[in-house]
Amino acid sequence: DIKAPNTTFLQDTNEAVADGGVLLSQGGMEAQADRARVNLNTKEAKLDGNVVLSTPDLSLRAESADLNTDTELGQFRGAEFLIESGNYGAQAAEVEKLSDTEFELLSSVLS
Repeated sequence: DIKAPNTTFLQDTNEAVADGGVLLSQGGMEAQADRARVNLNTKEAKLDGNVVLSTPDLSLRAESADLNTDTELGQFRGAEFLIESGNYGAQAAEVEKLSDTEFELLSSVLS
């Protein structure tokens, strides 16, 4: 689902472009951002500005992100996150979520 004050559907590319505070939800995942562009075929979303990804096991904040809303995998820039199950936290210039339990961090600090 895509919820936002301003949403435009681009029929030629089957994309939704939204801004003004966007909420994307799929199963137990919610992603929020100032702006989003979502390919409705591939479920690939480009999120920009105050990105927040929430799942039952993860809380992540970022400046921007490329996220697949079906798989919940993606790349996050300017990120901070907390993994609830182990109470692990990190800050990183870039984070790639490879699976529910695997992350690749660039220029990071773990706590």
